[in-house]
Amino acid sequence: MPPRTGITERDVINFNIAGTVVDDLTTDLRGLSDIDIVRVGGRWVLLVASEADSAITTYELASDGTPTWADSQGYGSQSGTRTVWRLTYTVFENDLLVLPATRYEDQTALYRLADNGKLTILSSDSLSGQGLGLSEIVTLGGTDYIFARLYGEQSLTVYRLNGGLNLNRRQVLQDTDSVYLGDVSALAHVHIAGSDYLLVASGFDAGISSYLIDNNGRLSLVDAVGPADGTGFSRPQALEVL
Repeated sequence: MPPRTGITERDVINFNIAGTVVDDLTTDLRGLSDIDIVRVGGRWVLLVASEADSAITTYELASDGTPTWADSQGYGSQSGTRTVWRLTYTVFENDLLVLPATRYEDQTALYRLADNGKLTILSSDSLSGQGLGLSEIVTLGGTDYIFARLYGEQSLTVYRLNGGLNLNRRQVLQDTDSVYLGDVSALAHVHIAGSDYLLVASGFDAGISSYLIDNNGRLSLVDAVGPADGTGFSRPQALEVL
């Protein structure tokens, strides 16, 4: 069976360096924690999260891949970027929104990303004095739901993104011996046979749980596997749906 990418042993891939950006006072590239390329208004934008600098930097990408600095959002009292380590995205009323996930932060912020790479903060909330440690955004019937682990919490929280771009809490699932939410380390959404599911991995519990997502964004446990099931994995840190 050929590889899923369609590349065979006869194919050769050549990588050409289009451009190099080094860390300085404006680029905030120490401790890179997440890198994404998104398309906004017909243009390509590179986003870079720096956990060490607590900043998000954006670059416009030319047709040949050359990056040009566009904007940088550094740490501030409302920035929601302290120790940022992951970025998630959603489209809300034709705007591309960026939601940073952090490790040591008491604010959660939403940003609008323009096609020129500029970031504009739209809202900043304190979620019970805790930051958003990890999140997955799922759109159901035109409504965005954010499934999140708050920093330091042994639980999973469901939020609805309302018209004012605030996060309204809808549901909290607490950790138990059988659902493995003690240290949520990865989240993944999958759509199967007309239904939506959320997969949740717990690093310390070495377990994975699956939940059915209803039309109102609420979660119902479907299954959970852990060490007692002979899974053979330890401290899962990522989930990928193929």
